[in-house]
Amino acid sequence: MTYAKLSQLAREELLELRPDVVILDEMHRAAAPTWEKPVQTLLSRNPAPLVIGLTVTNIRYLDGQKDTAELFFDSNIAAQMTLGEAITRGILNAPRYVLTSFSLEAGLKKYQAKIRRTKSAAVRDEGEKLLEALRRALDKADGLDVVFQKHITERNGKFLVFCANVEHMCEMMTHMPVWFGGVDDDPHVYYAYSDDPSTSRAFQEFKADKSDHLKLLFTIDMLNEGIHVEDVSGVILFRPTVSPIVYK
Repeated sequence: MTYAKLSQLAREELLELRPDVVILDEMHRAAAPTWEKPVQTLLSRNPAPLVIGLTVTNIRYLDGQKDTAELFFDSNIAAQMTLGEAITRGILNAPRYVLTSFSLEAGLKKYQAKIRRTKSAAVRDEGEKLLEALRRALDKADGLDVVFQKHITERNGKFLVFCANVEHMCEMMTHMPVWFGGVDDDPHVYYAYSDDPSTSRAFQEFKADKSDHLKLLFTIDMLNEGIHVEDVSGVILFRPTVSPIVYK
């Protein structure tokens, strides 16, 4: 039963459940505001069953750092493996991470505004010097067209392109001919941002595409977790986030 289905049960239906074992898969989801209460009701009304929780992370970073291991299991963690350990043991592949200066221009504008509001002339002058040095360093950095041409070694590869929202995705799309033209002047582009990736025609076509062209799937939230796609060459993180879960 999904957490959404559990939350839709009437209280009488919820109390009638008598499971022998409760497995909270993707346990961090059980602590979502709309789902936590029915899960707690289920567990409190059925104290005898074995209860197991499985999750890639027990911390809900964007929800007040809520610890679901503490919430549901009194911090009893039976087994734990970090991302680093999984990579070291060969369970996961070590990623090759390429950092670019793509989003720094917006940061420069923000700091420019702060410097101009500074009342101290000495602090303002020093800030302008540092900002100018940052601008010169940024001007020397490779543009995204050079970065993609250099680091996308699989010219017919499949890449997931994460965007923040539809407006952000549309903006990114306007740059596509310039950014990816050095890799493939006719890439196959797909869009998938429905709530259910299994029903997305574009998602299915992306997975089935075996052509010699570069294949880009622009997506919003949909592939954050729990979806496995074969033959993916890499991901492009246009989406800004402060969540370690989304980032990892």
